[in-house]
Amino acid sequence: MAQKNTKKRTIATRKISYDPTRHPSIIFALAVVGKLDGEIARLLDIGKGVFARWQSAYPEVHKALEDAKKEGAVLEVESAMFKRALGFTASTQSVRSKIVKGAEGQPDKLIPVGATKAEINMAPDVKAGVFILTNRQPKKWKQKVEVEVKPSLMGEYLNVHYYLPENGRPLLPEQTETKEKDA
Repeated sequence: MAQKNTKKRTIATRKISYDPTRHPSIIFALAVVGKLDGEIARLLDIGKGVFARWQSAYPEVHKALEDAKKEGAVLEVESAMFKRALGFTASTQSVRSKIVKGAEGQPDKLIPVGATKAEINMAPDVKAGVFILTNRQPKKWKQKVEVEVKPSLMGEYLNVHYYLPENGRPLLPEQTETKEKDA
């Protein structure tokens, strides 16, 4: 009969002390990219229990995790909006089934008959693209048209000047003439 190994294994661990100047920002950065508590603890080289104690003992750790969840949600929405603006391809799968009557007293069974896979191409969404551009580069892509009204020397008629944003887009011929006259 084989003899049991009665030696206990010891795992060398380092004692990590909490640093309020470093750890909250590291925890925030790890949590915002989707790391779970256990993964954060492993990356900080501490145990899950120590990390749980840090959360309850240090409010800044708890706040960093809460803020990261909110920021992570915003990043996820931004990513989805950007993906929608550029267009994408998604794979789908549908399964056809049929219902087979069970024997008396037995429930009906759902039996798969076939499956189909398909790819759906989502065209780029212009509204999503405009939304992203107007928020990320407002000076270049603003949609607001500034209107300046000047009284005319002709009496009751008014000259109306439209100033469009200088965003590198070509102006219409009528707009080019108006800009040249104003200069």
